[in-house]
Amino acid sequence: MHAQSVRILVIYCSIAWLIGWALILEYTIGGSAIARGISPNLAIYFGGEDKLPAVLARHIVFGIVVDPSAALLVLGVTVLLCIGIKESSLVQALVTALNVCAMVFVIIAGGYLACQTGWNGYHLSSGYFPYGFNGLLSGSATVFFSYIGFDVVAGTTEE
Repeated sequence: MHAQSVRILVIYCSIAWLIGWALILEYTIGGSAIARGISPNLAIYFGGEDKLPAVLARHIVFGIVVDPSAALLVLGVTVLLCIGIKESSLVQALVTALNVCAMVFVIIAGGYLACQTGWNGYHLSSGYFPYGFNGLLSGSATVFFSYIGFDVVAGTTEE
């Protein structure tokens, strides 16, 4: 009976180890993709990619893309998480409130403009697979990042 208990314990520990590393990989992929998207958004804020300060612009070093903006974002979030969960929850609540305000503004302004023009320019594609393989990848990426966001919020709420 003792050998059987040890085998079951080893199986459960192996499954937990695998799930832990899968979560680390999930957060790494999600975080790096989000951090990599900050440079184009900063470039828009500064008025174009050529007007982005050289310190923040992407560089290619020995064939590797180095993105200082993404590195600073990851470093800032890491410092925030090291300070404490209460502070990071406060910042998360502020950023979420800002996002909700931005979405409400876009919905109201877009609805107002769309009602004035009669919703011109909006049409649905027809067919079983109208956007092809790129549409499939885009939809699956949206679901993936939505799940990661929900997972992070649920984990933070639990803590």
